[in-house]
Amino acid sequence: MARSRILKPEFWSDEKLATVPREARLTFAGLWTCSDDYGITKGHPAWLKAQIFPYDVDLPLTEFRKWLADLERIGVIVPFTADGESFFHISNFSDHQRVDRPSKLRNPDCPPDILAKHSRVCRDSLATDSRECIDELQMLTDHARRDSVMQYASVQLEAKRRILERKVVPLGEIRGKDSSK
Repeated sequence: MARSRILKPEFWSDEKLATVPREARLTFAGLWTCSDDYGITKGHPAWLKAQIFPYDVDLPLTEFRKWLADLERIGVIVPFTADGESFFHISNFSDHQRVDRPSKLRNPDCPPDILAKHSRVCRDSLATDSRECIDELQMLTDHARRDSVMQYASVQLEAKRRILERKVVPLGEIRGKDSSK
C-alpha cells in the first residue's frame, strides 16, 4: 500500500542525486511511497514500475531497471534478498521521514552485513564531501572576514581623517548613512 511521504526542499538540490537522470530521481521519490515505515520496499522491478508509473505503458522495463541501477550506484538504495525475494533498503530513510505511528513490519530488515558495507562506502564519500565543504566554507569565511575588516578599517580611517581636519561628523555619515532620519 502506498504511503504519503514528505519531500524536503533539499531533495531537488542534492548533488549526489543530480548525477542521475531526472527520471531516476522521480523513481527515487516514488520508492519512498512504496516503502514501509522502515524504508524497505519490494525490489521486483516490474512491480515497482507498476506502482510508480502505472499509466506509462510505453516505459520499457529495461529503462526502469537502468534508473534503479543508477540509484544503487550512488548508494541511495541498497538491494538485498530475503526468502528468495528482492528488496531495496532506502538509505537514511529515517533521517528524512518522520513516522509518528509506524505500522507493523511487512518486509524483512536489511541484513546487517549489507548495511555495514554500504555505510562504510557512504561514510568515505561523506568524509570527502565534508572536507571539500569545509574548505569551501573556510574560503568564504576568510573572504567575508577580509571584506569586513577592510570595511571597518575604511570607516576608522575616514573618522580619524575628519578628526585631524577638525571636522567631527556623526558616525552614520561616515558609513554612508543619512543620520538625519
